[in-house]
Amino acid sequence: MKRIMKRLLITLILVYTMNNILNAQNPFFGQYQTPHGTVPFDRIKTEHYEPAILEGIKQQNAELDAIIQNPERRHLQIQ
Repeated sequence: MKRIMKRLLITLILVYTMNNILNAQNPFFGQYQTPHGTVPFDRIKTEHYEPAILEGIKQQNAELDAIIQNPERRHLQIQ
């Protein structure tokens, strides 16, 4: 059992590390000193889109979960 847990832990660490390396190489995850802080288009490759979109969905879901889990009463204000 310990051997399986050790292998699982090592695998998870490797996957996490590889994900961080890939994100570091993805221009969508950087900050730039360009007009409006946009990504330099010459650095974007087709394979960069999917991880960026999935990360955006993950961030939006986290924001929605925070709203849903908020115990304070919700008020809708229409302007």
